[in-house]
Amino acid sequence: MIPTPPDLFDEWHALPVSEESPDPRFRVYRAREEDFERIYDCVDQAFGRKRPRAAYEWLYRANPYGRARMWLLDEVSSGRLLKTGGSFPWPIWRGDEPRVAGLGGDAATVPDWQRKGLSALRRRVRLSHPWGKTMTTIAGPNRGSQVVAKKAGEDSGLLGRLRGGVAILQAGPVLEKAGLPSTSSPPRVGVTGPCFDAQASFPTRPTITWKRRTGWTSTRPSAWMPGR
Repeated sequence: MIPTPPDLFDEWHALPVSEESPDPRFRVYRAREEDFERIYDCVDQAFGRKRPRAAYEWLYRANPYGRARMWLLDEVSSGRLLKTGGSFPWPIWRGDEPRVAGLGGDAATVPDWQRKGLSALRRRVRLSHPWGKTMTTIAGPNRGSQVVAKKAGEDSGLLGRLRGGVAILQAGPVLEKAGLPSTSSPPRVGVTGPCFDAQASFPTRPTITWKRRTGWTSTRPSAWMPGR
């Protein structure tokens, strides 16, 4: 049986970063649990719809692999949260070696600050963390996130394809059957045959992808929230 990885939230916070925002108007920092409510509001504003608070709470606090590791950007003068993004702990191995890993998600900017260069500021600080260039991440980025990643030169794994994949786009009934919080959106499940597009961000920009994998493994046990 594969053991559940430990929650590395406190260790992630304890490690120092070597950079700060070069623009004094903004502060970039790691979210603590008391920041989560502000993140929920920021994501809701960015996407123009409200996700049930119970769904947020499960994803950010009750994920069996650990609490969400999010990077935030505030406007210094007002203290307003303008941008968020990060990863939700997720089990990934290379061979039999467990990686510090996560499922990227909830990358969001409040509407009046979109397309104003905030992603580059947040990325600079995030990458100065000791795990910034060694952590393994998978994600299903939307078109906007793909464009941002390409501009930043972080798109080397953007078009990998995960074999045997079923992409659950919106999964209200699945969540309800599992006894987990549902979403307010109409349920839709998308299946694209033998594989689906996914982003895989590996630590040393190797030539492998999920389609041509050479020892990279990921799994989602039933304890992890369906549809994410």
